[in-house]
Amino acid sequence: VPFEVLVKRQIARLLDPSLQCARFIYDELIK
Repeated sequence: VPFEVLVKRQIARLLDPSLQCARFIYDELIK
């Protein structure tokens, strides 16, 4: 697996919880 792919996976893993939180807040705001 290329190093770049590993880095992207790690970044995605770090960002995912915050993205889910932001998406939840956004969904609540646009109701």
